Amino acid sequence: MDTVKTVRKTFAILIISLLIGTAVNSQDIHFTQFFNNPSTLNPALTGFTNSKMRLFLTHRNQWGAVSVPFQTYSAAIDAQLLKRKQKGDMLGIGFSAFSDKAGDSKFGTQELQMSVSYVKALGNSNRNLLGFGVHMGYVQRSLDYNALYFDNQYNGSYFDPKLNTGEKFAVDNYSYTDLSAGVNWFTNISYDFKLQTGLSVWHLNRPNQSLKDDNTVKLSIKGVFYSEAEITLSRPYHLMPAIFIQRQGTFTEIFIGSRFKYIINQKAFDYSAFITGIFYRNKDAVALFTGFEYKSMNIGFSYDFNISSLRVASNYLGGMEVSFSWKLDRERHPKPKDLPCPIF
Repeated sequence: MDTVKTVRKTFAILIISLLIGTAVNSQDIHFTQFFNNPSTLNPALTGFTNSKMRLFLTHRNQWGAVSVPFQTYSAAIDAQLLKRKQKGDMLGIGFSAFSDKAGDSKFGTQELQMSVSYVKALGNSNRNLLGFGVHMGYVQRSLDYNALYFDNQYNGSYFDPKLNTGEKFAVDNYSYTDLSAGVNWFTNISYDFKLQTGLSVWHLNRPNQSLKDDNTVKLSIKGVFYSEAEITLSRPYHLMPAIFIQRQGTFTEIFIGSRFKYIINQKAFDYSAFITGIFYRNKDAVALFTGFEYKSMNIGFSYDFNISSLRVASNYLGGMEVSFSWKLDRERHPKPKDLPCPIF
């Protein structure tokens, strides 16, 4: 009972941190398939897998119907650095890289990250696992002033890029370090019901975001909360309802929906499953998802249909996202003391 109280207290502290908002100056890269991108969800998920190592690749293309498409690429790898089965704990380490180009200015973000996690079993059965993680990142951001248009470059008849813009630019790039942390709770309530919930707080050091050396322009702290269950309806059918909430400055995103999994072949050496799902992002989009799992590989495809006020220009089109993951050296015959298979 004391352990449960400690967990609840930890979650309460992080919920308070999540709700604290400040003026937002820029927002983070985000993915519709948050369940296929643990490195952007919570550092506590690092290495939390039933395999020794896993690889993630994701590509997102957004707003092509409105402007220059926003292009995002990510790659991540994590592994179990140390696992002690007798005590039910595990140390994980992970590395990830992101590249993002946004809009006419080609505003770019390149990021290299390292995450470390510690997962501890709350008891001897491994039915409740509590994980903590920290994240350290190096980020570089840049934009191309030459790709922008200014009114001073209109000569009365046409746009002339040779004319002076009349603008005074400071720098076209800057870099910073980033610190984040999180906690994740996995519970295997029964053979037919698993639940995973977590909280993470990003940009704890609030790095400077100004192109004009203005130290008052800071990256707002971001809080992320998520929860997903896996419910076995009958042996081949699984329902996975989920909620994802993130708040950064004055902006709040709520993403809610469910995936549905049909296991085609349960045998580990030839495992396969088909997954489909639908999600709703508050006042913004409806996202459809489909995916396929085969042995240790997972491929997913999603598309966001824009339903916000921008739909007049977007014609309801939003963002396409493709993901691929691969679990290396997956345990085919897990032992009772092994970490159970997580939902993500």
